[in-house]
Amino acid sequence: GIKTAKSIYDVSKAEENDLGWSGIGQYTDLTNPYHMMMLMGAIANGGVPVQPYFIGDIKTSFGLSVKKGETRDGARMVKESTAAALKDMMRYNVTSDYGDSMFPGLKVCAKTGTAEVGGGKKPNGWMVGFSSDPKTP
Repeated sequence: GIKTAKSIYDVSKAEENDLGWSGIGQYTDLTNPYHMMMLMGAIANGGVPVQPYFIGDIKTSFGLSVKKGETRDGARMVKESTAAALKDMMRYNVTSDYGDSMFPGLKVCAKTGTAEVGGGKKPNGWMVGFSSDPKTP
């Protein structure tokens, strides 16, 4: 597998307003890019994640294929209808806030985030998403 920092979503000690803050990525939430891409893949794939891999094809010096990377579906994360609703909301996020001119021809669905790091440091901004056009996955 691929080693990454652990994502954390622990609301066991959350007080009244903390649960609401955790729903928008605040409170004690921690995530990493690999985890976010797994979630995006699941939404794009109707609720079922696909296990990523690094190697597409290993060939000999003669061009013969020795090993070919294979995708593997994971266990369903959300209902297909939930994934479709999330996909629609993420598509709306792009068309209403950013416009398709930033991603010509891709029909991008995306979510942005801001990670507050504290200590007077500037926050980290990020964006994660996928193309909803099957011709440009």
